[in-house]
Amino acid sequence: MKINALNNPVVKNILSVTALAGFGYILSGLTLFPYASFVNLGLPIMYAVFVVFIGLISWFILRLKLAMIYKAIYMMVPLAVVFLILEILLIRWPVAVYTLSTLFAIGVFYYFYRTKQPWLYYCSLIFIYLYMLGYFTIRFYFFGPLTS
Repeated sequence: MKINALNNPVVKNILSVTALAGFGYILSGLTLFPYASFVNLGLPIMYAVFVVFIGLISWFILRLKLAMIYKAIYMMVPLAVVFLILEILLIRWPVAVYTLSTLFAIGVFYYFYRTKQPWLYYCSLIFIYLYMLGYFTIRFYFFGPLTS
């Protein structure tokens, strides 16, 4: 009797969530590394250029006919950019970062619910929300506000 584990929906879902977490964090890190380089230039226009660039790429990728897992993995990138922008703009007010990030996450969650998006989109939102707020908490409370 041959058992194919990948046909089991539980195994498939566990592998999907694992791939989402792993590849999503890698892709977000690769995306945010050039963003940190732009920030070091000190030019405010670079914030807008980077956000527009990520927005156009995101619009293009999310319009393609890709599998749900690929779109959910990429969904972490624009979400991470928004959370990072909130952190950079409000670095001196940690309560504002937590509040606005939470309100943004609730709004996106509600949008996913109203448009009946796949469950992996919810997972990508929750993963990147927890990751970015954890990153902000560690950076702020252990290293202080990084002002330039």
